[in-house]
Amino acid sequence: MGIEDIQGINAKEVERKEIIAEAAEELEEASNGIITERQAHAYVAREIANLSRQETMALLGVQPSTVDSLFYKGREKVRGAKNLVELVP
Repeated sequence: MGIEDIQGINAKEVERKEIIAEAAEELEEASNGIITERQAHAYVAREIANLSRQETMALLGVQPSTVDSLFYKGREKVRGAKNLVELVP
């Protein structure tokens, strides 16, 4: 493994973090304040990007229990919004 490989891994990781951040921002904006920025980040990281609990913890810089709390609260809010949209004719 050369330096190019290491830089490639870092570049991919940075790009992945940027994509997660952008998606979380869009989710937060679309929710009109219903889901917090941190909940959106945890939800996107876990549910959409399929990051592990540990990876999400490192991404957000929080404890495992905080990852769980943010993710579950975010997921419930997203589910609630989906259910509401389905009720609208």
